[in-house]
Amino acid sequence: VALVFTANGISGGTADQLSQYVDLYERMEDRRAKQIFAKAMHDAQVEMPVVVKDAQNPQTRSKFALLETVKKVAKPIYTKHGFSMNYGEADCPLPGHKRTTCDVTHETGHKRTYHLDLPVDGVGAKGNAIGGMNAVQGAISTTSYAERRLCCMVWDITIAGEDDDGNASSAPRIDG
Repeated sequence: VALVFTANGISGGTADQLSQYVDLYERMEDRRAKQIFAKAMHDAQVEMPVVVKDAQNPQTRSKFALLETVKKVAKPIYTKHGFSMNYGEADCPLPGHKRTTCDVTHETGHKRTYHLDLPVDGVGAKGNAIGGMNAVQGAISTTSYAERRLCCMVWDITIAGEDDDGNASSAPRIDG
C-alpha cells in the first residue's frame, strides 16, 4: 500500500509510512528555515553601520557606546529582516561569573542561541572595588554589558575606536 497525495490530504499507506513522510517534511522545513535565516542574517549584517561611542566612563576615563545606542541602531535593521532577540540567563560553569543568553529567532521559526560568560561586575580596571556598587548593581551592570556585547557580536557591529591595542587611537573619527 502506498501513500496517495490528494487535494484533500494524504491517504493510504501505513502509520509507519506516514510517520516517515512527516519526518522528511519536517527536516525539509527545518533546512529551508535555516537557509532563510542565514540569508536574512547576512542581509542584516550588511546593513549594520559603525556605532560611535557616546558615553564616558569616569573610572577609566574612556568612552563607550551605550546599550541604548547599539539597540537603537540595530533593532530597526534586524526586525526589518524578520528577527527578534530575547535575552535571558543560564547557569554558568565559571565561579563568580554570570551567563547571559540571547535567543535570535527568525520569523520562519529558526532560532540560534548565543551566550556570553562574564565576571560579575563590582571591581574596577585596576582591581579595586568600584565605589558604592552593591552586588545587585554589579549583576545588573554585568547584564547590560553582556547584552551590548552579544548584540554587537550577533550583528557584527563595529564600535568606532574600540580596538586600538590599548593605545590611544589616531584613526579619524567615524560619525556613522
